Amino acid sequence: MSNRLDELILHVTNRCNLRCKHCWVDAGGGRLEELETSDWREIVRKGSELGVRAVKVTGGEPLIRNDVPDLLGYIRECGMTPVLETNGSLVTDDIACKIAKAQPLVVAVSLDSPDPEFHDWFRQSPGAHAAALRGVRALLSAGVSVQIVCSLCQQNVSAWREMVEMADALGVNSIKLNPVMPFGRAMLQDGIQLLSVENIISLHKEVVKYVKYAQIKVGVSYPIPLAFRGLDALRRAQPECNICHRLGVLCDGKLSICGIGQTTPGLVLGQWGRTELEEATAVLPSDEDLMRSLTGVCALCIHRKLCLGFCRALAFAVSGNLGAPYFVCQEAYRLGFFPTNRLAQGRAAAGDEAGPGNFR
Repeated sequence: MSNRLDELILHVTNRCNLRCKHCWVDAGGGRLEELETSDWREIVRKGSELGVRAVKVTGGEPLIRNDVPDLLGYIRECGMTPVLETNGSLVTDDIACKIAKAQPLVVAVSLDSPDPEFHDWFRQSPGAHAAALRGVRALLSAGVSVQIVCSLCQQNVSAWREMVEMADALGVNSIKLNPVMPFGRAMLQDGIQLLSVENIISLHKEVVKYVKYAQIKVGVSYPIPLAFRGLDALRRAQPECNICHRLGVLCDGKLSICGIGQTTPGLVLGQWGRTELEEATAVLPSDEDLMRSLTGVCALCIHRKLCLGFCRALAFAVSGNLGAPYFVCQEAYRLGFFPTNRLAQGRAAAGDEAGPGNFR
């Protein structure tokens, strides 16, 4: 086997009780076949044998399935760290207590605004904001570590500080400020406007400055490629893209590079029941091969070995090429505000096809 397998991402359903305007898996758009509980447990058991350390359970909305709290517990029982992603609206006190028994590293709950009207519009469900808050409070009361994930577009980005303050007041462990990316339902532009590349980069600077001086306890994260981070952040930097050591299992059993094979069939590697996890892992690219495949400005960046092009799944979703440059970096380079001190001297100009680009 050429690669170690560190993480599984289990998309246990594509069903959802919401119809979020930006959903990248188009959840709720029609039910796919779903694996049985016994299949998910066998996948978890097999992952444990292969040395998997963490298992993320997501969807769709995973808590539509009644077996998810027990599945989280089984992940822990098998010696791995469970993580849950949810919109929070289905979390009751009883479900929160069941989740707590599994000791998840974190439960990530989607909450996009301090304004209930915006959140309900964005999630296309009246009462979604109140339900998510009830879920967050139930999880906290049960002793669960909670991260709020706030999806940012032009319509709500001005309220990001209020969201951080709200998260701090709630007592959650962290908040992730996550710009909506250009794929899935976000491409329909159904009333939402995506942040421009300039917005994404300038907001990072605002967030860093705010966190430095704000009197808050909550942790704040904002995903941005290494080239745009300051020296202090670089000293703590870890590899950005774990795609070479991560398998997604879709609700119908498809095995996928990362977790987005549902919307990008080119990343599907096989089918559970016919393809073993070892077989799928064996055909994942190595970190070295992935780095060598990078094109455009990513091929020129001095951080390419650690960054690995930031998010390769998104690069593939946008371009159909696993080695394509990350769109934020490439557009910043085109517009002239990619930091020149992060470019390797003597390398070719960063056209879209710079570099070998042999993963497609």
